[in-house]
Amino acid sequence: MNVSDLRRTSSLLSLFLMSVLTTSLLFPAAVGAAPSWPVWQITDNTVDDIRPLTDGRFIVWSAPDGSDTEIWAFNCVTRALSALTHNTHDDDSPTIWRGEVAWVAHEPGGEEIFIHDLVAGGGTRVTDNGFDDRMPCLRDGYLTWIGFPPGLNGETYLCETKTMTTQRLTNDDRLDSAPRIDDRLVVWRSLNHTGRAPRFDTYNIDSGIHSHYYAHSMPVFNLDRGWVAWAMTDRASGGFDYDVHLHRVGSATTTDLTSDSYEQGILTIDRGYVVLAGDDGTDYEIFLYEIPTGVLRQPTNNTRDDLDPVVESGRVAWYGSDGTDFEIFVYDMATTYTTKITSNSANDINPHLHRGRVTWQVHDGSDWEIAFANGITRGITATAFGPYLEVTRAQAVTMVVRAANRLFPGTLRLPPYGWEGYMNGFKDHDHSQNMQVAEFNELLDDLGDFDSRWNPRQDATRGEVAAILYRLPLLLD
Repeated sequence: MNVSDLRRTSSLLSLFLMSVLTTSLLFPAAVGAAPSWPVWQITDNTVDDIRPLTDGRFIVWSAPDGSDTEIWAFNCVTRALSALTHNTHDDDSPTIWRGEVAWVAHEPGGEEIFIHDLVAGGGTRVTDNGFDDRMPCLRDGYLTWIGFPPGLNGETYLCETKTMTTQRLTNDDRLDSAPRIDDRLVVWRSLNHTGRAPRFDTYNIDSGIHSHYYAHSMPVFNLDRGWVAWAMTDRASGGFDYDVHLHRVGSATTTDLTSDSYEQGILTIDRGYVVLAGDDGTDYEIFLYEIPTGVLRQPTNNTRDDLDPVVESGRVAWYGSDGTDFEIFVYDMATTYTTKITSNSANDINPHLHRGRVTWQVHDGSDWEIAFANGITRGITATAFGPYLEVTRAQAVTMVVRAANRLFPGTLRLPPYGWEGYMNGFKDHDHSQNMQVAEFNELLDDLGDFDSRWNPRQDATRGEVAAILYRLPLLLD
């Protein structure tokens, strides 16, 4: 290992430790934060900071600067807070993916779309057409939105952010809205010119095929890896509430996740799981549906409302009443433990979850502020963290993979379908995918005895941890 390698590894270790460990000298910790989830408030002003989104090392949101609304970003590693916009018109509706942020600028001549690279710096105007462009969604190197050309109700557009090549996906008399994009699939909802015939429309970026699926009412939906989960009224079949349905794009079948007389509606979907807030007859609870097995879990069962759930990477976050105000909760699928992230006398709402970090808005008594909590490592029970216990090889690898995904999004690639490696036979809810990612990206290549007999459940040595950390900076060159 030469001097430059040592410097590179030292730099990575510093970033890694900054992500895992935080100090109260930087930001005031929220009162009663869970021991394994230190909580930090990153704004403290006299304006409303609302609906934060997190991706990688960044958090973005919109907030007034005195005269209008601007887009703000916070780097969780460097602790730098910056205004991405500074003008005399409103900027809102931010969307973020791997260091890129897009939003709507309410310019005098119309609403336009802009994009900014948080890593490289610099912003780019995406649209400049004289009509309104709204509802941007950024994912997988593509940006989709709804534009309103003269004489038309609302059309769907798609832009490849690397080349800034834009194409118009629809040109009809239907009203398009709420576009989503994931796994090179664009999905949006639409109505005909009279406000009837609601349906999903889909566009496959690779094949160019545009198809649609009719619904009974205007659905509220989310998309993940070709699966669409949505809630819509069951009045067409004689009901009087909203139920949740699941559909695989390109399939002829639809699964009814709920079919009862209670309201179900607020939902998200990620990696084979659908999470929703539903009425159980007395209040709203959190329900979790596992697509491969069809198992329906209920992480909450109390007499108070639990709302606005999000699911990502084996965790579910939501806000719920503790009897006096709203707090943030996180449920771990592997341990089935629920952690109360906040415990204060303020309302904490609108959580967003990504790569183990949860961010939300908290009311400080006069206005809304932004807070976040890290969760690279998990507790061993609902109330114990175990900071002095040994770490297994699988746990060490998982910490490195999670930190790399958080700090350097896109550096570690997922193994392709059909890939065969030594870790394919290792089955563990928390660690098997991380072990396969580490092997595929050659993070384990410097382990002298690494083969099919290498046991991830054994305790990791200091040498093994150093060898894994040494390999990661080589991928950043």
